[in-house]
This record gives sequence, C-alpha cells and structure tokens, in this order.
Amino acid sequence: MAQNRQNYNSFSAEPTARGMPTINERNEQGYLSSEQTSPSCSYREAQSPPIVPREAEMLTVDRKWKVEQEIADKLVGKGGPSGLVPLAKWLATILMGGGVLFLFVASKVTFLELAMHLDQQKPTVAVSKDNVNNWSRYTGQMLIIFLALLLPYGLQLLRAIKNGLFARSAPWPKATGILACLVVGTLEPLGLILLALKIVPAYGPGLGVLVMGCSVCLSAAAASVLTCAGYGDGTRAGSFMTLATFLLLGGLTGTIYLAVSHDSGIANLLHVVGCLLSLNVAWLPWLQHHMNESNVIFLENSTEFRQACFGSSVSTIGSQESVSGAGLSTSSSVTSGVVSGPSGDSIHMYAPSTTFPPPTASGSRRTPADAQPKTKFYKKATWKASIILHLTEVVSTFILTYILFYIDVAGTEFPLQSSFSSHMHDAFLNAWTFSESIASSQTYWAFGWNLISSVVCYILVFLVLHTNMQKGSLGLPLVFSLPLSLLLVSQSDICDHILGSSPVCHQHVGQIEYLIPTAAALVLGQLFSFGKQLFIKGRVSLLKETELFWTPAYNGAAIDSWLLLNCKQSLRAGKLGIRAAAKPPKMRVYICTTMYREDEDEMRQLLESLDKINKAQQQGETFFESHIVFDGGVQRKKISEFALVLISLLEETLGTKPTMCTKIVTPYGLKLSWALPGARGKPLMTFNIHLKDNMLVKNKKRWSQIMYMSYVLDFLTDASTPNEEAYILTTDADVKFTPDSVEALLDLMSRDNTIGAVCARTHPMGEGPLVWYQTFEYAVGHWFQKTAEHVMGSVLCAPGCFSVYRCRALRDVLPKYCKKVESAFDFLTKDMGEDRWLCTLMVQSGWRIEYCAASENSTNCPAEFEEFYKQRRRWIASTLANLMLVIREWKYIDLFNERVSVIFLVYQGLLLFSTLIGPSTVILIVAGGLVYAWGFNSVAAIILQVLTCIGFTLICLYLSQKTQFTAAKILTFVYAAVMCAVAVGTAEQIVNDLSRRSASNSTKPSNGSSTTTTTTTARPASDISLDVQVSITTIYFGFLVGVYAVAGLVHPREILCLLHGVWYLLCLPSGYLILTIYSICNLTDSSWGTREASTVSAVVKKKSWHDIYKDTFYAIFFCCDPRQDDKRGGSDAHTSPRILRSASVTSVATVGETGSRFEEGGAEQGRSLTPNDPTEYEFLASDDNFARRESLEERPEVDLDEVPIPVEDWLPPELRSKYADILKRHGFDNTLFIKALTEKELIRMGIVKRGHVQFLLAQIALLPAFEIEYQVPTNVKDWLNDIGLIMYRENFRRNHIRTPKEMEILKRFDRKDIARELGITKEGHIKRLLFAIRMLRDPSEGQLRAMKMRQAIDDSPVHYMIENNVAEFAFWNSLREKCLEPDLKAFGIEAEVKLKLVQLRNSWLTILAVSNTLWLILISTLATKADLTVIGANPVGLIFLFIFGFLFLLQFLAMLVHRTYTLSHYLARASYKYGKPMNTNWSFSDKRNTYFEDTEDLNAIRQIKYDEDRAFRRTLRSKKREKSAKVNITQTPARHSERTLAPQNGRTSGSPNERTSLPPNERTPLIPNL
Repeated sequence: MAQNRQNYNSFSAEPTARGMPTINERNEQGYLSSEQTSPSCSYREAQSPPIVPREAEMLTVDRKWKVEQEIADKLVGKGGPSGLVPLAKWLATILMGGGVLFLFVASKVTFLELAMHLDQQKPTVAVSKDNVNNWSRYTGQMLIIFLALLLPYGLQLLRAIKNGLFARSAPWPKATGILACLVVGTLEPLGLILLALKIVPAYGPGLGVLVMGCSVCLSAAAASVLTCAGYGDGTRAGSFMTLATFLLLGGLTGTIYLAVSHDSGIANLLHVVGCLLSLNVAWLPWLQHHMNESNVIFLENSTEFRQACFGSSVSTIGSQESVSGAGLSTSSSVTSGVVSGPSGDSIHMYAPSTTFPPPTASGSRRTPADAQPKTKFYKKATWKASIILHLTEVVSTFILTYILFYIDVAGTEFPLQSSFSSHMHDAFLNAWTFSESIASSQTYWAFGWNLISSVVCYILVFLVLHTNMQKGSLGLPLVFSLPLSLLLVSQSDICDHILGSSPVCHQHVGQIEYLIPTAAALVLGQLFSFGKQLFIKGRVSLLKETELFWTPAYNGAAIDSWLLLNCKQSLRAGKLGIRAAAKPPKMRVYICTTMYREDEDEMRQLLESLDKINKAQQQGETFFESHIVFDGGVQRKKISEFALVLISLLEETLGTKPTMCTKIVTPYGLKLSWALPGARGKPLMTFNIHLKDNMLVKNKKRWSQIMYMSYVLDFLTDASTPNEEAYILTTDADVKFTPDSVEALLDLMSRDNTIGAVCARTHPMGEGPLVWYQTFEYAVGHWFQKTAEHVMGSVLCAPGCFSVYRCRALRDVLPKYCKKVESAFDFLTKDMGEDRWLCTLMVQSGWRIEYCAASENSTNCPAEFEEFYKQRRRWIASTLANLMLVIREWKYIDLFNERVSVIFLVYQGLLLFSTLIGPSTVILIVAGGLVYAWGFNSVAAIILQVLTCIGFTLICLYLSQKTQFTAAKILTFVYAAVMCAVAVGTAEQIVNDLSRRSASNSTKPSNGSSTTTTTTTARPASDISLDVQVSITTIYFGFLVGVYAVAGLVHPREILCLLHGVWYLLCLPSGYLILTIYSICNLTDSSWGTREASTVSAVVKKKSWHDIYKDTFYAIFFCCDPRQDDKRGGSDAHTSPRILRSASVTSVATVGETGSRFEEGGAEQGRSLTPNDPTEYEFLASDDNFARRESLEERPEVDLDEVPIPVEDWLPPELRSKYADILKRHGFDNTLFIKALTEKELIRMGIVKRGHVQFLLAQIALLPAFEIEYQVPTNVKDWLNDIGLIMYRENFRRNHIRTPKEMEILKRFDRKDIARELGITKEGHIKRLLFAIRMLRDPSEGQLRAMKMRQAIDDSPVHYMIENNVAEFAFWNSLREKCLEPDLKAFGIEAEVKLKLVQLRNSWLTILAVSNTLWLILISTLATKADLTVIGANPVGLIFLFIFGFLFLLQFLAMLVHRTYTLSHYLARASYKYGKPMNTNWSFSDKRNTYFEDTEDLNAIRQIKYDEDRAFRRTLRSKKREKSAKVNITQTPARHSERTLAPQNGRTSGSPNERTSLPPNERTPLIPNL
C-alpha cells in the first residue's frame, strides 16, 4: 500500500486544482489561533483581557466555576509520579538488597557447614564389622551433601523439560552447543563435589570461601584480553579489566599459597587446583553462550525467519550504518539484536565477518545488490540446552560423588579393598535411614536452609534484574558477600551467636595476615571486572529470564559467583559482552474509538483524555493519530445530533476550532479531520471522525472495528517497513484515561514481541446500588479472574474499552474476524461479544494477551436495572460461547500457542462447569440459609425456588421485555430480603460451631473437690471429626473471608471496593440465578441492549371491539368480505428481487442528491450519476425518477434532502394507484410523515402484501430523518410550518393557541385531546404533532452548540475522496464491497439465524434445566443420608466445594503471583530521584527510551566497523592525493556507539521520508509538519 500512502499524503499536504484548502493549510491557521486561544489559556484571559471593545469582553456568567477551574489547574499541574514513589523505590532496594546479601551468605555458610559436619563424622579406621555405624553416619553426611547438590539440578531439569521439551518451536543446540553442555555439566559438579568432600574438610571454611571467590579469575582474564582487542590498548575499559585481572590473579595466588602453607598434603592441594580449574572453565560466559546456539539460522528479513518468529512478519530490530561521500559509498548491515519467539526463547542476531570488495579505479567501493552482506539470525536453544546440561549434571553428580567419596578415600587413606567390602555396602544402605545416620539436628537445619536460600536467592536476584535495581540490590551484596562470609567463619563469637554451636564456627581459618589481602584482592577484582557493569546506567527493565541469564539455573554452593558470571547484563565488553544499547524501533500508535449514542459528559471525558495524549506525545517523536468511528453519525450527508454534540466539544477540550476541519465525502459516509494544536517544531497529532452512513456500510461495533483495523493495517501502515512497529489503542467513547496508563501498556508491548494485546484495570463510574454492585464485581473479576488467566496462560478478553493491540497480531486474525454470521453460534461469538471473540482468535493464532494492573482507566457502567440486564445478557451468552469455543477448538491453541498449557484448559473447563451449575448452587445456598435462619424445610425451600424459576422462565419466553424486567425486579428484591436472613442464619451457624468447639472439652470442678470432671459433647453430623469440631461450611466461609481480606490488603488503593461486597451478597441470587435465566431465554434478542435509540411509538387509531369482530368474521368467511376486491387489485404487481433492488435506488436517486457539488466552481453543477460516484448508492434509477429529478434540479436552491416529496411522486407508478389514497387518508401525505411509518402501521392500514410492505419499508429507510430541533417557537404559525402541519393553523387559532405562553397547554395533550380539541384525526399528522410537542422545550447548552455546529459544518466546503485521493477511495470502496456493504434482509440469512437461535436457546435451556435439576436432586437427597457423609458433608457436595475451593485457591495464588509481577513493573518504572519521570522501555519522551539488543559477537562487529572505516579513510586520502579534490567527511571512531551519517541524496538517515519504501522523489510525510 505504498502507493496508497503516497496518495493519502498528497491529499493531506498538497492543494488541489480546485483550490481546496488542505489540512496542512487549515491547521497552519488553526495552529496559530489555537496557540493563542488554547484551552489551557482561554480561562486566564479573564485575568489579563486583551484590549477590545467593551461589548466583546467576557462576562462573569461566561467564566468557569471556581471549583471546576481549580480542579482543571490541579490536573494540568499534576505532572510526574507521586513523591512517595522514590521512597518506595529506595525502601524496596534496601529490603531486596539486604535479602540478597543475607541469602548469599546463608547459602554459602550452610554449604560449608554441611561439609564441616562431614569432617566431624569422618572415621579414623577402615570400615569393619565393629564400626559400621560410624561409617553409616559418615556416609549419611555424604548423602546429605549429595542431595544438596542433586536436588537443585533435579528441580531445574524438571523445569527445563516443562519449558523446553514440549515446546515444538524451540530448537535443539547444535553439536558444539551439546559438547559445551556436556563439558559444563561435568566440570561444575566436579568442582563443587571437590569443594564439599575434600577442600573444606581438609582446609576449613576460610579457604573454602576464598576458593569460591576465585571462580571468576579465568573469565576476567579472558574478558580483559578480548576487551583490549576490541577497544584498543589504553582505553578506560581495557585498563579496568587489566587491573581487575591482576587483582584476581593476586587473589588466586594468595589462595594457593594459603593452601600450600596449610600443609595438608599434595593430594588435597591437587584437589584445590582441580576445583579451581573445573569451576573457572565451567563458568566461562563464552562457554555458557555457546551452549545455547542452535542450527536455526535465517537471513535477515527472509520468509523463513518471519514464519519462525511470528508466523507472518517481524520487525528487524537493529541499526544500519552507512557512510557516503563524493563519489564514494559503502554500506554494511551490521545489525544485531534479539526478538522473542512464541515459545519464549530468543532469536538472536549477529553479523558475521564480511569481506568487502576492494575499491574500484574511481575509488568507489560499491557492492552489487545480490552480494550485499545480510545479517544472520539464529534462535537460542536455551531450554533444550538446559535439559542436556542438567541431565548431565545429575548423572555426573551420581558418578563423581561415588568416585570421590569411595575410590579416592580408599586409595589415599584406607586400603583399597575397603571400598568394596560388604561392610561398606551395609554402611551405605544404613546411611539412607537418616533418623539413625544423622544424629545432629543442625545438619537438617543447614540442609533445609541451603535448599531454600539458594532457590529464593535465585528468584530474588531475577526480580532485582527484572526491575532494574541491580545497583543497590545486587551489586553491593556481591561486593560484601565474600568478606561477610569470611568474617562470619573467622570470628567464633559472632558465628556462635548467629549459628549456635556449629562446626563451621570453631575452625582455624589460617594466616590472617595473608587472608585479608587475598580476600580484598578478590573483592576488588570482582568489582572491577564484572561487578562494575551492574552500576552502569541505561539498563533495560522487565526482561525475561532467558534474556537476563546465559543459563536459567543456580546451585547451592557459590551462588554469588555463579550469578555474577551467569548474568548477561554484567558483561558488556569484548566478545563476552552482550548488552548494547541501540536506537528503539519507530512506533506508530493509532487511537481508535467506536461511538454511537454517548451523552455529552461521556464524550467530554474521552476528548479530555485525548487532549492529554496530544500534549504528552509532543515530548517525543512517537507518531500518534486518533480516529473515531461514529456509528450512524450521518444519514444522507446530514450529520446526526450526537455527532454534532461531539464536534461542538472540540474547542473546549482539544483546543481546535470545529470549523477548521477538512470535510470529505467517502464511500462509507463522511470524514472530518483536524490537526490538533501543538508546540512549534513538534509533530502534530491528527484527529479524525469517520461518520458512518448505515445505508452505505454495516452498523454495529464489530464492523466499526473492522473498518479502523483494516484502515490502519492496509492503508496507514506498511507491514514490510523495517524497524517500525504499529499499535492500535482501542477505547470506548465514554472511557477516561491518562498518558501514564497508555505508557504502561505500551511499555509492556514494547518489551515482548510475542504479546498480541495488553488490557488494563477498568474502574466503573456512576452512582447508585447497581454501580456499587459492579464496583465490587469489577474488582473481584480483575483481582482473581484476569490475573489467573494471565499467569496460567493468556487473558481471554482484552476489552475494547481500553486495550492496546499489536498490528501484526491483528493482521493474523482479521481475515477470520471479518466473516459474516452464518449460524446461531456465530451470532453469539461474533455479534454479542466481539472483543472476546477477537481475543480468542488471537490466542488460537499463537499470540499471548496480558493484563497490566499498573494501567488504569474508568468507564461508565449501567446504572439502570434494564440496561444492566441487557448488557449482561450479551456478556453471559458470549462468555459461555467463547468458553465452549476454546475447549472445543483446543487443538488449534495447542498447535500454535505453546504458552497456553493443559492446566489452562482444565481451569477453563472447571469454570464452564461451575457456571453451568451456578443456578442450582444459589438455590442450595438460599435453602440452607433459610434452614438456619427460620427453620424452613430445605426441600420445601428448594421446590419453591424451582417453581419460581420455572415461572420466570415462562415469563421470559412468552411475555414482553417490560414484563420480564418487572418480574426480575420483584424477584431481585425478594431474594435480597431472603439473603439478609441467609446471612444471619449462616453467621449463627458459624458462631455455634466455634462456641461448641470451645465448650466441647470444658473442664468443671466437682462440689468443692480438687478433682475435675471432663464433659465431652456428642459430635454433630456436620462436624469434620472429633478433633476438628467445626463444619465444612465454617471452614469454607472462613477461607473465603480470608482470601478476600488478603486480596484487599495487596490492593491497598482498591481496598474500599470490599465494602460494596454487601450489595454483591444481597444481589447474588439475582446475578447468578435470575440473570442467567433471563440471558438464556433471550438468546434470540439481537439488540445491543445499551444506548439503544428511543423511538416514538406508533400512534395508530386503536380498533374498537366491533372492528376486531369484523376482522375475525371476515377472516373466517373471507368469501363474504367486500374488501377482497381492493386487495386483489395489486396482485399483478409482482416485483422480482432484482427489480426490488433497482427500485430502491429510485427513491434514493430522487431525494438524495443536492443540486450543487461545490459552493464555487459552478461547472460541476448538475453532474449526472455514475456507478463509480462514491456519494451515491450503487443502484440504477428508472427513467421516471430521472425525469422527476431533472425537474427538481432546475431549482438549485432546493435541498432535496430536506424537501418533502408528495406521496404520489414518492410511490412508483405500479403502486401509486393502489396505496396513494390509503396513505393520504391516514395522514401520510408526503415523505415528511411517511418517514415515521412502521410495518405494523402499514398492515393496519390495509397494505398486507408482503412484497409491497417490504418494498415500502426499504424506501422509507432511505428517506432523510426530517428531524425537529429542541426549541420554543416565537409563534404557532412558524412552528406549524416547520413541522409540516400549517394546514391546521386555523384550528390552533380557534383554540386560542397562538403564543408560546398559550402553547404550554400542548404539553398536556394526548391523542384524544388532539382529535377532540384540535380536530386532527389522521394518524400520520397526530404522530408528527406528538413528536413535535415532545421537542417543545428549551434546548440545553450542548444542544444549542450542536445546532450552531450543524450550520458551521454545513457551511464548510465539501471535498470528494474520489477526486482528491483516489488510492484511499479505492481502498474504502474495496473494503465496502468485500465485507461492509449492508445485506438485503430479504436475501440474507437473518431469518434462518433467528430460527437457529430459537433452537439453540431451547437446547441451552434444556441442558441448563437438566443439569441443575440432577444436581439439586443429588445434593438434597444425599444431605438427608447421615450415613453417607465424609468429614461432615455428603460426598458430592464435598467434591463440589473442593472444585470451587480449588478454583478459588488457584485464582488466589495467581493473584499473588500477578501482584508480584505488578509490583516489579511498578518498581522498574519508578525513579530514585524525586520529581523524575518514570523509567520505562517506552515513554512519551523518546529521550528516555532505552531499548537493548542482544548483540552477539559485539567485538567482531566493532572490528568490522573499524576495518571498514580504516579502508574508507585510506581511499579518501588516496583520492585527495591523486585528484587534489576537496573532500570534507567527518567520521566518529568506530568504537563509539553511533556514527554521524553523511546525507544521502540530500536527506539524512533520520529523515521522516524513510518511513516508506518509496523513492526519494515520491515520498511525502504522512502527517505534515506545520
């Protein structure tokens, strides 16, 4: 669509030949005026008014209320985070840093303690029959150490199998990677086993601490060499690494010297050397890196790479550097980066060494296009490599422990044959009985602390790096862990106070004069080598585990040294360096809103939110654009009242004048565009309103979504554009949000390319009990359900009210999302819950949807009972349908989405089951509560409720909506009253349980004696047991209360939502019983439910009893009916479907076209209709209609949209003679009255032929609205003339109704009064007059503004897309033809779908009734059988409680996990300094954007740049000498992160023209810079 965007840009930026003012020109003027009269300044003008005439000054009544002004000023001045944010960040840093340091020391010291326990139990003689017990205790200590090493490896092996083995897209490592896994998996256990079994027992804990600290020496030395090679000698980085290497080598030398001076023998010295070599080699980051390499390599932007990564497309993340000069150019793609695949692994990019061709004779060094070097991409095999690594570690631990414990012991200290004797075998078997082999409890404590501290430490370090708090929470603990550990083991007093009488506290640590310098050298060496990287600014936040660590693993011994080397962010220099900052990819954000009939306040809060976004986006360079798709916003070029209200608010909220718009007629209706005001030099945000004509395109929200999705995906963005990412921020028309909320959503989206959408926390707004009920419901839904879906797999519904969607994800699902409804089930999923179905398609396509609790928004919720029930009727049906769809089509999710596990499927199945039996559960709860409260018979209570449900079901099936709501309100009130009694009864039962438990074993003294008598009460059948004398109901209720209390505590800002739980409890039966029945019974209702248009009821004369008797008699004895002759008259006028369609055009063509296209340039006036004209319907008109139209076009001042057409001219000739008199007799003289006709009225008037009725209804739908504005007329004459009833002027005069004061009586008139006193008896005239009387009132301020806006917008020049932007017109026309064109009801499948909906409703009702009836019978019957109880409850009921309890517990645990995730997100974004903005991966201020790429072989890439620059400079110098040319090219040295690029073809590399792939002479900025 590059050509499309060119045309779109040309339309926006270039004036047309007809003198059309462009959006660029208009907003240049609007910009200057808005800068002077923006909303932020307009209210201050009263304080310093300009010098204007007196009558132009602002009056006091025009000013803003002080309270509103103060609130607005506070909101404007409220910038940046709260002052408590830095305090919370510092507190979290201190707590987490202290925890990490404690866990470092605890893990290390407990491991040393286990080794020292082994030395204490070491026998002095060889094994024999007499000392088998001694050897058993010695072997038991060895087994404890063995388990301390094995269990972490085993747990990590299971985790790697879970994450890697079942991930089909995750590759296996290549041959060198497998070899590296085998080497590391063998050497690491060898070094740790030597440390535990040999070194610590022989040399003591002091030397053990030093050996752990020496494990980074080889890595530091290698990094130093590579750093110097990459940066050159003498650089600061090279000096630091060289100094660190010498310090570490000094520490290593001191450690070996202390080992030699200990004089423990050559064997133990060899153990020290072997341990140091094993750990240093195994923990080399270079080796860790090569373990994860796979053979999955793709060339840059290849199809295979896109399909492997994302299934459709991928944004190449990186930077291209090129240098060009006068006649000289070179281009080398040195891109590097990392993107995330669907399985969670990373796809890393690296640039191989590339040989560039030598310069030509002219000095040019151009490379052919087919020989251009391309970046290679390979996918990391992290989890598959972890499987091999941990499996090797487990096997190696088994084998090496046996070798080093038995064979080495036998060969050095005891006879060799002792290790193979039967006594040794007996000792080994006895050692597994730890109760006998382990005598000291300190061993168990040390073992437990070691296991727990190591795993918790790893998790805490991950959180520290994840939240970007490594400076204080990881860097400092790494520095102090070694000296603190050494201090603890060397000072026996401190050690005894902390550890008790531990063997690690009473060992000689060696020569203190050598120990301290050695430890200092190791600490400083670690700090200068790798530790200093943790203190460097510019780290990226919220990275995944595989992006933070080379290998996602840990050990229980030297976890601090291991994490120091395993952390990727700690290495930046040389070939081992991986983290390098790069320019973030360009982002385009389209804010798309669907709007229908929102009121003024709701529109205002949306526009105010958009204004905040407009001001925030001016801080950076991210492209923002706003689009509002207004359903029914225009009808035949006449803008609706609701759309006018929206336009009238623009100047007040957005600071732009409504008249400064570009009005364009489009194939779907009308488009209005504005460029919002902004600071000079900053990108402007455009605001577009797309007004849909429902006669041109389909109505309803899903089709509006398809419109803006396709517009963004296929026209505004280009999927092939590299290094660019586009998002759609969907909002509802009544939503309220802030830039911080948008920033939080985009922050999550920008860090993980596998996330397809992110939704936010929604808060309901409004007043009243129903709003309070929804406040609690929304809170619980987000706290538990959304978090459970997020943690276990993927959120299944990102509401369209406020969510961000990735355009690449929408491109995958839009082909399916735009399909029509073809079955009843399709209707429930597609039209009743479009947002949920869209998310279901995204999950099926492999995308993940997340929930961001850090982002908040507010929206209006239903406050009326009817509106609430209608909304939930849609939600319940769509939720059930989509749950069934997820379970039924699980195979697709399992095939494409590896992040959604079987556990998630089981969870959704249990939710569906619990929803299915929800009504019977409510009945049982109410019946049980009535038993406790009033002693009501439980069976009678159940039967009474069942009969009530049956009665309400019949009401919903056969009676009107009004009757249904009346019955629902009565039942809601009755059940609320009953729930009060249920709550009291349940509380009484709980109190009785607790009091009975306290009194069950009471002791009472007997008659003055010292003895006591124990009286034990009998155990009630409801108690769990004699020991646990409470009922399962009490425990379950206590569990629920505890869960809600904890949930409120972890949501401190929302804890007050729990107070509304009272309303939720009272309305529980209404929400889970009455509402469920209502929703299932009304599945056939296709209405939206909320914001429906209020219609004027048909005012047709009611038939008397004798007329009804006549109709009945003649219907039976039709041969005697004298009216048959009239009915037979039209039998010959049969119209075929094709003629019907053509005939419908006739009316449109007759009344639809204005006499002039343009206000100036009269040459275009009177243009004939063409099929390609976007302003007309694609129908052919008859000759008769063209003739009538030509007669009207002779009067150019007449607006055909507003001129009523007589009924004789409106009806086609074949129907004129039959129905013209009938319509006129009933008062439908012209189209002004005909517009209000309904199907029932046509039938009652005697037009009974279905074909004719259908044809007339189609014609009526095409007529203009003929609206009546709210007003109080100055006189009756003008008023009657405006409403088309001027013929009754004398009737009003005779009744003394002439002035506005006298017209007040009309507000009390009904139909009979009008007929009796005014003499108006025709139905059409009465209907029009009643509607006009209803509009007799003073208009509100908003309506007054809307009236003014109509005139202003109508006076604006009209432009036609077909002439100004052919590409965009072709796009809209193509989209309309493919999926947006309204269906003809006669030939659609709506009738068939309705019939299938009835069948589906009946089947759902049957399933609901049968399942709940069986459940009620089963539970109520088992409740009467005392012998069939388990822990005081019947088995089935117990299973039911366990299912509900399990679901609730699962949601509770998921909530805790998600709260931790939200807290980490919050802490990662927080700043340490007061007043500083939040730190994010993406922000409105591009200066703070930090995007990190995984730059493999960074040193090699820099070397390529360095060599290329040197060759280029040599070429330039040679050319200067040979040709004496003046060439001035400035380049930055290659070791810097970026180079200044010379202009290419007159453009810099950062030009906005690079947003498209068009040639330079064809590129036009999409949004002009004003």
